[in-house]
Amino acid sequence: MDLCVTYSAKKQLKKIHPEERKKFLRTIAQLAEEARPFGYRKMRGYGILHYRIKIGSCRIIYRIEQTHLLVLCVELGHRDSLYEEKSPK
Repeated sequence: MDLCVTYSAKKQLKKIHPEERKKFLRTIAQLAEEARPFGYRKMRGYGILHYRIKIGSCRIIYRIEQTHLLVLCVELGHRDSLYEEKSPK
C-alpha cells in the first residue's frame, strides 16, 4: 500500500518531541503494511473512511482509499488538541 502524509501532518510531526516522533514514524510506516492494525478504530463524525490509532495519549488520524491502495495520514498529535477542533458546537 502506498503511504501519503499530508503537509499539515508533517508540520505537526515536527512539533512533537524527538522520542515520541520515532514512535509516530514507526507506526505510520506500519500503516503502509497493515492499514487496519490491532487497536484501530473507525472515526464517527469525522469524515468518511477516517480511522484512528492510539500511541499512548496521542493519536494518528488517517484515511484509507481502497481504489488507490493509499493510506493517507491526515492529522496527528495529542488527543485533546485533535478532537477539540472537530467537535460540533
